Amino acid sequence: MISKASALRHELMLASPGDDGVVDGLLEREAAEWWFERKLDGYRVVGISIDGVVRLRTRNGIDCSSAYPEVVNSLERQPYDNFVVDGEVVAMDETGSNSFELLQRGGGVRASSTTRPKGVSIEYVTFDLLSLDSVDVRHLSLTRRRGLLTDAFEVDDTLKVSGLLEGTAKDLVAASCERGWEGLIAKRIESAYSPGRSRNWYKLKCLLNEEMVIAGFTEPKGSRAGLGALVLGTFRGGQFVNAGRVGTGLDDETLQALRSQLEGIRTEDCPFEVVPPGLGAVNWVEPVLVCDVAFAEWTSACQLRHPRYRGLRPDKEARDVKGEHAVPLVTVSNADKLFYPALGVTKGEVVEYYDSVSGLMLAEVAERPLVVERFPNGVAGKSFYQKNTPGHTPDYIGRLPVESKGHGEIIYPVLHDLAGLHYLANQAALVFHTLLSGASDPGHPIEVIWDLDPAGDDVARVQKAAAHLKEVLDDLGLAPRVKSSGSKGLHIHVDVTDEPGAVSYEMSRAFAQRVAWELVNRAPEDFTLEFSKKERKGRLLIDVLRNGHASHAAAPYSLRAVEEAGVAAPLSWDEALGSGFHPRGVTIRTMTERLDSGIDPWAGRPRPTSTIAQAAHQLLEQ
Repeated sequence: MISKASALRHELMLASPGDDGVVDGLLEREAAEWWFERKLDGYRVVGISIDGVVRLRTRNGIDCSSAYPEVVNSLERQPYDNFVVDGEVVAMDETGSNSFELLQRGGGVRASSTTRPKGVSIEYVTFDLLSLDSVDVRHLSLTRRRGLLTDAFEVDDTLKVSGLLEGTAKDLVAASCERGWEGLIAKRIESAYSPGRSRNWYKLKCLLNEEMVIAGFTEPKGSRAGLGALVLGTFRGGQFVNAGRVGTGLDDETLQALRSQLEGIRTEDCPFEVVPPGLGAVNWVEPVLVCDVAFAEWTSACQLRHPRYRGLRPDKEARDVKGEHAVPLVTVSNADKLFYPALGVTKGEVVEYYDSVSGLMLAEVAERPLVVERFPNGVAGKSFYQKNTPGHTPDYIGRLPVESKGHGEIIYPVLHDLAGLHYLANQAALVFHTLLSGASDPGHPIEVIWDLDPAGDDVARVQKAAAHLKEVLDDLGLAPRVKSSGSKGLHIHVDVTDEPGAVSYEMSRAFAQRVAWELVNRAPEDFTLEFSKKERKGRLLIDVLRNGHASHAAAPYSLRAVEEAGVAAPLSWDEALGSGFHPRGVTIRTMTERLDSGIDPWAGRPRPTSTIAQAAHQLLEQ
């Protein structure tokens, strides 16, 4: 049963970003396990009926009932008095087109007016069911929840049920883009409704296309042939300016052919009017070759986000490439202020860095409560932690009220998209920390973390601890993953795959401590759980206290406040345990090279075959 009180809590399931690898791989190999729905351009809204009284709430918890009275009226006419339904409020014009701009012109989720622009109708497109007749159905498969939804609800001019699309992922994405849709949502048909971002749902967005001028190229790394990435530019306001770089979409044959062609037009001089900071070593070329690039969007720093090379455009003149769609969203303030003096890294570079990693970073930190560490004058100046969300924070950053022992209510910020990440970076938030829960259920963890914290720069001992931890966690079926702390150590992560709400913070911390004792018992001369540096006696601390309620850890892809501008970078296990590893080896500068090379160690990570409860029971039996 689902209680009336818990019906008001928002434990929304969210889609993970899906790239070409998802479309070409998982969704194609396991086509029969997925279905597809149109990705709508509106507001995610939960419809809650308790004893026939209907309320509408956004995923941020905003009550928007007064903004959409037609939706409330439609839900009130349904046959059941107690239910929770998930869907999207959208605005449709006279042609049947879905437009977010029209929805915003109607006043947004905080409006109380029923006035609509002429020719615009509001629809509530439902796509999932969380409870029916006060019975919690989230544990059921998507197909069974969908069946209940279509059987129990009566559609009308306002209430709709999302249509299912037939075909392959590739064909459907191509067709949706031709129709001008935002994209698709792919859903695993046997999946339960689980809170937070899930790899059982993927959002497959349509890409934009733009012609770009090739300004230079980087050298290849590792086994890559020909070149690393193309540096791109466009003419804007009569000046040739940097538009980012692209390293994906190039096969070996294309890489070799491009290298040969670019060698013939190399130059010693940077062709940009202003030399962009942070590019590293670039082989410059005359800006005469035009290529076609697909990408997700322009960042606020006028850089291409998630670009993919599509081919050369010999029919186009370089001077005609204007980059007309590159419109900055927010102007970076004090962009030239030094934030990492030892490297000469400016605030502008920091904001640009977070723009560049936003896709990967948001896949890990979106819809989770955040704590940010702000450095108004860079790492050499004073800093402060910010948990509470100031009143002037824009609405596109969510707010999550959580009761904290001894501190009253804390209103944590919650990111949804690039706009929020960019805003906080522009507010001098250098370091991002996540609580170990999702915003939908802050009282229960979604992951367990072990922080390997050496007394000094003891890389060998960190790696020894990580290897032992991996062995223990692998044996328990927990599929551990690893990231650098960006400072001195490593963080080991395990996903909690137990039923929602089954694992408390007390349980997860006790489990983390029990696993840590395994390491201490194996090598008491190397490892300890003692926090006092005096008591550590040079041993490595295995910190499990980050698993406490309201504790937090450095977010994946976050910068750290060290002079090298280290990054809390997701790693492969081979990389973390390799001979050349150092926790500060990935920096704001080298991360760009990793992205260009397509390195994404946490992509397609295996799902644990055991739950935390099962693993804890297994440890007790040893």
